[in-house]
Amino acid sequence: TPIQRPIEEKSAQIDAVFMDSTVKYTSPDFIVPSVERISGGELLDALRITVDGIAAYAGDHDLSFSCPEFEVIGFGALTAQEWIHFLTAHSRRHVRQLRNIVSRI
Repeated sequence: TPIQRPIEEKSAQIDAVFMDSTVKYTSPDFIVPSVERISGGELLDALRITVDGIAAYAGDHDLSFSCPEFEVIGFGALTAQEWIHFLTAHSRRHVRQLRNIVSRI
């Protein structure tokens, strides 16, 4: 769906949510990971494939359209560019959480 606003308008709001380490979130049931053990190598391989796919998509598509089929609570419909920003901010939050855990071991 075409939009009538800057394609990264919600990026600052996304950062504010994901970079605030004082707030803890509960994942909706449909995205809670399984209890299956997965090796670090498998996780890294899957992450690389996902990142490569996103980068390829970003290079080949117009990122200014909105994605109203899947709205994010608190954000509403995001543009494709904002979805990429959302995924990046979400990943950075998890990396920071992992670093905090490792630093306490």
